[in-house]
Amino acid sequence: MDLSIFQQRMEAIEARIFYDAQESSANYQKKYFPMFDGEKSTEYSRRPKLAVPISSAICNRVIDVLSSGIKLTSDEPTTLDTLQYVEENWALHDQIRQTITNTIVGGMDLSIVHYGGFVQHWEAEYAVNYGGGLVGYTFFVEDGQLKPVLKADQKNQVTVLIDEYLWGEMPHFLGFNPASITLNIDKYRSGNEGRSFIQRWLPMAIEFDQVFSSVSQQLKVLKNIWATNRDFVNEELDPISLTPGRIVSLGPDGKLEQIVRNLNLTEEREHLLALERHIARASNVPGEFSGLSDIGKLPSGVALSILLKPLQELLERFAITFQASAKNLARRLVMMKNVMNNNLPGDPQITATITPQIFSKSREAEVNEIITLKKEGIITPEEARTLILPFLDLPNEA
Repeated sequence: MDLSIFQQRMEAIEARIFYDAQESSANYQKKYFPMFDGEKSTEYSRRPKLAVPISSAICNRVIDVLSSGIKLTSDEPTTLDTLQYVEENWALHDQIRQTITNTIVGGMDLSIVHYGGFVQHWEAEYAVNYGGGLVGYTFFVEDGQLKPVLKADQKNQVTVLIDEYLWGEMPHFLGFNPASITLNIDKYRSGNEGRSFIQRWLPMAIEFDQVFSSVSQQLKVLKNIWATNRDFVNEELDPISLTPGRIVSLGPDGKLEQIVRNLNLTEEREHLLALERHIARASNVPGEFSGLSDIGKLPSGVALSILLKPLQELLERFAITFQASAKNLARRLVMMKNVMNNNLPGDPQITATITPQIFSKSREAEVNEIITLKKEGIITPEEARTLILPFLDLPNEA
């Protein structure tokens, strides 16, 4: 197996773990929340391990904007009628959204149109792309489940390649290739494998989880610690239930009292805020994990322009990729419908456009109204800023 393919599949699997916020589950705790030197297993089991959904929030914001801005049309009347049928009856826009999701999260998506209009999506860790239109999927079965191939000598490996004539070893007689591959804008050197968008900030997301969990641990541990001169407390007789592992002996003349400590988490808080800013820069996606603190106290319109420009540029790059992807999938579904109607698949001409709107038209209208009030001097720039930020799901930072 080519090294880049192995790396792509491993990174795709890891990206999906963080997109689904599963990094703190039992299967992945030891990897993303490693044990400290000298830490006992009982201490490790009590330590908080929290998955903060940073990656899913960033990806979903991009996916939502791109998916809501898709428009498909055709200048050919017959093709347009069939396209409208496909949109209404075969959930075309939902299928395009799934392609966008798989590609952004994992780096690639293989979409296969089946007879009847069903679209099968293979995620990046299963997809195969040899270039030149030769694509397919590979897997092996273990305990009744499909597993991705992660080594060259995998036993019971199944690889199915699809082109214009063959589906695996069988001819499909469709007259067109029912499979299409979509690669993310980030790619590996070979150019045949896409790289997960999440990889841009993944190391910082791991660090964020660990620091956030550490803060939670400090808050919980110091919340209710008691000291007593007794080595053991009978829970049935004593009104206060104490954990023996946390009892501090004060000697024979000691008394029971609660230990109160004021936590200073300034350094941890600053570290988390810095990680938020760096993640926002790496992803070009401001949101609930970032704000306007790096921009300063500029007039609302200027600040928002600076804040949203990287996101707009990112969305425009994504739009180029997914316009082609949406067109390919729509054409294949239209051709499949033609075949089902006992016609030749034809060569349907379809135009796909994606116009990214960072927020909806209703929000845009309200924002424009606020900007007009500012221009007319009815409200101050700072008041306009305070009113506009909630529309963008952004905090109003000083």
